[in-house]
This record gives sequence, C-alpha cells and structure tokens, in this order.
Amino acid sequence: MVYENHWGPYSFDRVGYVGTIEGAMEHAANIALPVSTLSSGYDRLYAHELSHMWFGDKITCSSAEDMWLNEGWAVFNESLYREGIYGYSAYRSNMNSKHANVLQYCHIKDNGYRALYGIPNEYTYGETVYEKGGVVVHTLRNYLGDSLFFPVISSFLQDFAFQPVSSFQLRDYLSQYAGVNMTPFFDGWVFSPGFPCFVIDSCQIVPAGQNFLTTVFVHQKLKGTTQFLNNNRLFISFIDSLWNTHDFIMEFSGEFGSQTFNLPFEPLLCLADYYDKIADATTDADLRIHQSGDYDFPNTFFRLSVTTLTDSAFFRVTHNWAAPDSLKTPLPGLTLSDYRYWRIEGIYDEPFQAKGRFFYSRPSHLDDSLLQNLNDSLVILYRKDASVDWQGIPFTRTGTLAGYITVNNLQPGEYTLASWDELYVGKTEILTANHKISIHPNPVLGHCTIKVALDNSSMLKIYASSGVLLLKKLLPAGTHELNYDFSQLPAGLYIARLEDKSGHPLAQEKFVVGKR
Repeated sequence: MVYENHWGPYSFDRVGYVGTIEGAMEHAANIALPVSTLSSGYDRLYAHELSHMWFGDKITCSSAEDMWLNEGWAVFNESLYREGIYGYSAYRSNMNSKHANVLQYCHIKDNGYRALYGIPNEYTYGETVYEKGGVVVHTLRNYLGDSLFFPVISSFLQDFAFQPVSSFQLRDYLSQYAGVNMTPFFDGWVFSPGFPCFVIDSCQIVPAGQNFLTTVFVHQKLKGTTQFLNNNRLFISFIDSLWNTHDFIMEFSGEFGSQTFNLPFEPLLCLADYYDKIADATTDADLRIHQSGDYDFPNTFFRLSVTTLTDSAFFRVTHNWAAPDSLKTPLPGLTLSDYRYWRIEGIYDEPFQAKGRFFYSRPSHLDDSLLQNLNDSLVILYRKDASVDWQGIPFTRTGTLAGYITVNNLQPGEYTLASWDELYVGKTEILTANHKISIHPNPVLGHCTIKVALDNSSMLKIYASSGVLLLKKLLPAGTHELNYDFSQLPAGLYIARLEDKSGHPLAQEKFVVGKR
C-alpha cells in the first residue's frame, strides 16, 4: 500500500516471489530472492525489489547510462517504505545513514566522483547509481515539496507506462507539469559529479521596531566538482529563546548568496538544512543536553564531553565534507585539510565547560592528504567564524594514523585539521637527553608559553629563521614555564633553542608566528 499510495496502482496480476541460490532480480510478478534472505531481517531487500515494479518494470531506463532511474529510485524507496510503516523519523534516519555512507565511500568504491547520468559501463551497478541516486531523489523530493513531487512522479509513471525513459525526459516532464524549471537542478545533481556544500558564513541581525531584520550570508563550497549549482533552494532555520525553530526557504545561485528575513524575535542561531532535506556535502547531528557526560554526534566524527553544565544546552555539530577556507595569511609549512572541517554551534548558559574529541583517520579515508607518513605533525586549528583567520589552539592527540584530537576548552566555531611540514616546523628536537622544550600554542598569534625541563642550567635563545638572535635568558636546572608576547614579531618561522654554557645545542623547537 505504501508504494501504491505514492506511485499509483500496481500494474501486474500478482506479487510473486521465487527462491534462488543467489542474487536478487525484479522479474515482474515473480521477484527472485536468495533463499538465504527468506527470513526476517531482509525487509530492505524486499522493499527494494518490490519497488522495481514501478521503477524498472512499469518504466525502465532507456540506456545503461540512465540506470539511476531504476536503481536510484529503488534505493530511495527503501527509505520511503520505512516512512509509510514506521513514520517519517524512520525515513529520515535511514536516509541520513545512506547519505553519510555516500559521502565517505561512494567516490572510493567507484574510483572517483561521478555523475548519475552517463555512468561508465563498469560502474553501471556501482555505488553512484544506487546509493547516490537514492539520496539525489531525496533531494529532488524536498526541492519540489511533497505536494508536487509525488503527484507529478505518479503521473510520469502513468504517462510513460511500459516505455523506456531517459533522464532528459524526466527533467523536461517535471519542468512542464510541476511548473518549475528543472534544468539547473538536473545540471547540478544528475549531469555533474560531486556535491555542493552549503554553509552559512554569517548572520547579520538588525533591530527594526519589534522585529529583527536578519540577513543570512551563504557560501556554496564544492566537493568533487567544479561547477556551482544554480537555482538552489536552501532550508534555513532560526532558533528562538525557547529553542523553537522557524523555517524558511532561501533561493540563490552561484558561489555566494544572501537573503534578509523579517523575524518577530531575535534568533539565537541560524542553521542551514536543519532537517536534512538536501544531500549536499554535509552531515550533522544535534542534541539537547541536560546533564554532564559524554555525547556522540552520529556521522560527524565528533564526541562531546560535558563537565560543567548550568542548565540545559543545545549543540549542533556539522561535518563539512569540503575544504575549509584557506588561511588569510599563509604560513610556510602549514597545510590545511583539503577534505573536511567541523562547525560547532550551541546555546548554553555560563558557566559551561566541555571537551571536544575530533576523530582523524587515514584507514577510513578521512585524512589521506594530511597523514602521508608516520612523521606528519597533525594539529587542529580554530576560528570563531569566517570573519577571522585560523589559529592554533592547545590540544592532545592519541594514535598515529587514526585516533582522536582532544580540545579541552571547546568553544563554538569552526575547527579543521592541518599538518606541519617537517622541513619548516618539526617536533621538538631532543639533542641531549633530559633537556626538553615545548611551545603552546603553535602557531603563535600573540602570547605563548614556553615550557622547558633542564638537568643543568642552560641558556634559552630565540632565533629568527635568518639566524638573528632575538632574545636570550639564562635558566637554572629544573622545570620552567615562561610566558612571552610575540605579537610584535613579523609573521614567519622562529626557533627556540636550549644551549649549554659552551653554546652547544641541547634541544630546540621550531614555531610559527602568524599575523593577528
């Protein structure tokens, strides 16, 4: 009944099944299923194959290059049947899981980012056609809205019953009967590889009598494609003081867009695609937190550990599967991730204290470009928002090629992983045992702390990369924490070195001073 309610009457004389040794196939009225699946726990497979009675048998793709019309829609129906039986939350949960899997693995399994249409023969039955196809149909559903999407697709199935159809025919039919120009949507989502990544750069709030004029500035980033999408419909949600959401649709084309909303309240947060209606290059999760403890945010590779909580708190974590903005002032030897970054948003009362754990991994294909070898120096950078530059912050790291970076004093804002080139900034060089030096934060944007441990009295010296001695300080044996203000130094590479009374080096660490 779920499929008939959405796609129209069943067109065959029976629903038949036959057991096979292996493999599943959507033969009309006689669906083949492996004997091993003829028990509980395989409802996804049954839903998939049954939906082919509409997408695959009632209509079918006109070429192998259009296979997503069969298989992508069947994957979409795996979630749709859950909605019909268990409710919309089951649909959303299943679709979110598929979306996250597509972003992490689809381009790896299919050897690159690929368009749905025109797929090479060797990938006709690959992840792009099936799984990406399914989440693109989900995006199409929300682009049109249910009141248009389901009636128009049902009519399409009826008008083209028992005929081959192409992606172009579907595009043109939707444009004609839905009254929406679907060419930009199909150009971006069907005929091009990769994904857009929609992020809110900033929100400008201006009081206007009893209302608040709130301008949202949006940035379209790209993942696996070079073409910016046009005629985008981005869902924007504003959170009020009672944590209610107020939802709007923002339309824009190209890399940047902005729109002003007249709100009867001052928003605490402005959120993009809060209800996961677009399969862009983001995965996110939000939680309402009522007590201290550890909290996982699914599909974001992030964990929050709350230690101090005054009242309830709201947190949303977005994992952006696209490169972060580059440094406003490049630092030699520092390479930002070209693959992903996090955005953390929250509502809470002070005092509030929490740690954030950011998962990194080369085996999971998350940080291949940063973790080229065991000697790569992985760090995490932070910025409050797009108006300021990235800066180094204190952290601890566990693991080598996979593990966690922990930030003890977590703040709302954006976080990205980065690596230091050992040619420029290496780990502390211990030249003589039991003499140690460390600098935090690194890079330095103003004040920093230099920690040293000495068996004997030593001279601390700070050199510019040119070899010019900038300062020196004689230190007795023991442990020392020295605070310096380097805000007046030019941006660049520097060296902190410990030397014995004869000038022989004992230990040294390189650090970078950035512009504030």
